[in-house]
Amino acid sequence: MLHLTLRVALLESQVLAYDLPPAMGKATDARARGFVERHGELIQVELDALPPDTLRDLFTTALDAYWDPDAYEVALQREREDFDNL
Repeated sequence: MLHLTLRVALLESQVLAYDLPPAMGKATDARARGFVERHGELIQVELDALPPDTLRDLFTTALDAYWDPDAYEVALQREREDFDNL
């Protein structure tokens, strides 16, 4: 079985489009220096600043490319059969 790790993150364009408020990052974080080197400043936004429906839509859209409804139905059927056999 293939295990896929997919990191889902907000893009800068989304941060701007949703007008998310910036917050200062933690300078004591071990990753802070690399972040500043890549992005120029140590700011962050809180993902939970998005409305829940918007966050759910972004998450769903990111996963849609990997979702296999047929495999999901097979897994559900197998689960039902296992439950019936208990």
